[in-house]
Amino acid sequence: MNFFYEHLSDRENFFFMADYHNCWVNSHFHKSYEFVYVISGRCEIFDNDKTSVIESGEIFCVPSFRIHFLKNKGDADILTLVFAENYFDGFVKDHGRKFFPAVLTDKDKNRPIYEYMRSFYDKNGTDGGASFMKKQIFVNTLLCMICDNYALEPIVISKHDQNICDILAYIDTHYSEKLSLNKLAEKFNYNPKYFSAYFNRLVGTNITGYINNTRFNNAKYLMENSDKSVSAIASECGFDSLATFYRVMKKYSEKAGISCNVKGERNE
Repeated sequence: MNFFYEHLSDRENFFFMADYHNCWVNSHFHKSYEFVYVISGRCEIFDNDKTSVIESGEIFCVPSFRIHFLKNKGDADILTLVFAENYFDGFVKDHGRKFFPAVLTDKDKNRPIYEYMRSFYDKNGTDGGASFMKKQIFVNTLLCMICDNYALEPIVISKHDQNICDILAYIDTHYSEKLSLNKLAEKFNYNPKYFSAYFNRLVGTNITGYINNTRFNNAKYLMENSDKSVSAIASECGFDSLATFYRVMKKYSEKAGISCNVKGERNE
């Protein structure tokens, strides 16, 4: 599977809201919790090893550590809320390790939930404002509104744990450096052979594959959002040669089902 750990949203008190037109987010996971309301159109989602389509008026609910993606199918507008796990503490005290169904399908019940989310977003912006208490009240009220309308389900225990998240976060912030199995094993105090098996079991891919996928995602972003040369991007993303850069970009573009023509995109 081609996915990454989105660790930037896992800071304590993290809070993020935004509306998007034609949003496309590759497979990823995080410790934070996420709710996506589809304002208009349809979106393809992946959750808990299943791919499905949700439409206008439905809500996609993502618990901690759940691998997921969201891709628009044609024109679509969404409102997204992501908040750190410490906002969820009160809910856990009342309900234990339970969460909502992956998709909330009752559009009549969802409409007031969306209006509440929209009103808070319009008044307080992307970061929810400076007041932690206000954001905590908002999250608690939102969770209570959903609880009033939907039954809770046990959260499927994730294969990811804190150790592997620390490792993936390290890769995500040091991908431009020379990373290897032995270097990472030493960094996190593992025997290299055990570390390799541990990583494969929890992440579902080998260490080299994950590092290359991380470099691919960052290189793709730079190619689409900067004027840097291909050689500069390759170097910045940790590729030891242009030949390796081209090979990895081609391989992971094909895995993601997108075109890749990096050689012709910039003059060196």
